[in-house]
Amino acid sequence: MKSRPARSGAPKLSQSDRRRALLSPRSPKESKYLLSSLACGSLCGSNIAALGGKRNHYYYDCSYHHSRGASVCVNDHKVRVETLDQEILSAPG
Repeated sequence: MKSRPARSGAPKLSQSDRRRALLSPRSPKESKYLLSSLACGSLCGSNIAALGGKRNHYYYDCSYHHSRGASVCVNDHKVRVETLDQEILSAPG
């Protein structure tokens, strides 16, 4: 009996699709939040992300703490996006 090769789980791309993916310019993803992916936490070094909260308010939060829990990062402090953005923009140059 022949054994099957292990599948990587990734879909197979045609040669033209692979070429297009390699040659296409990659545009950086823009965020509508000032500090997303620019600031990082002091405890774990993870990026700060803007995450949705109650009543359509967004909060900056440690992305590791949010996605992986307190065993990875104990920083559970959240700050409203509007509050922190205003502080940053009003700070003297």
